[in-house]
Amino acid sequence: MSAINLTRLRIQSAKLMENFYNPDSFLRELHNFFDFYADRTIRSGAVISPIMVLPSYRVPASVLRHLEFELGMQAQNHPEETLALADKLWADGHFESRLLAASLLGQVKPSGEGYLDRLTEWVSETREPNINKALLATSLARMRRETPDRFLKLMERWALPARKKMWSSTIHALIPLLKDKNFHNLPPVYDIVRPIIESAPATLQNDLSVLICALFEASPIETTYFLRQIITLSSNPQSVLNLRRVLPSFPLPLQENLREIIRNSAK
Repeated sequence: MSAINLTRLRIQSAKLMENFYNPDSFLRELHNFFDFYADRTIRSGAVISPIMVLPSYRVPASVLRHLEFELGMQAQNHPEETLALADKLWADGHFESRLLAASLLGQVKPSGEGYLDRLTEWVSETREPNINKALLATSLARMRRETPDRFLKLMERWALPARKKMWSSTIHALIPLLKDKNFHNLPPVYDIVRPIIESAPATLQNDLSVLICALFEASPIETTYFLRQIITLSSNPQSVLNLRRVLPSFPLPLQENLREIIRNSAK
């Protein structure tokens, strides 16, 4: 499509924000807005991506970022109205609508079971990688930053054996916390991920690699000790198998610390 006229975009988005407190009207005008900015260069019925499972207007990312900013300004100090609009956008089911819903959820103070239940439900039903990424990165950002203890409690719930389908999301929600240089409370993180490392299916091999590398970067000594404990003390033989599979992806110092103990555990 042609270059975006920023003045027109600002005027259009300002008119759209007038409907912020009326979700039905907002959604109706949002579809008109998306239709205006839709990418018409793609043939109808063409396969855009093998991982794109939601209907999409193919709106430019810069337009969506502008809308996210405008919605964030509106959402300040209006949690109930923000959640009502987020619910409406999520239920709409379009790729762009759900991205905006995830962004709005990240604007709300992370408290109350309603917030936690809504977030858990959305993550559990999401099959679109970019939507999942937005939920885990953007929607959870305030909780990770403002209430890390509450965030870790949520991760405990997601990591339960009965929620194995949530394990990948648990791992990727924890990564930003592990990369936060101001976060040092690793023991509860080890407790959360231990059953995942011990019992994860082969389909989570790449996720395990990302998790363990992030743990090692956060604390090499603690992580090495933690993994050696799993290898020597776990009653689940799957744990050693999992670590053997992902060992080549570890930093060299960690590989050297674990290789022999993994080899001996198989004898």
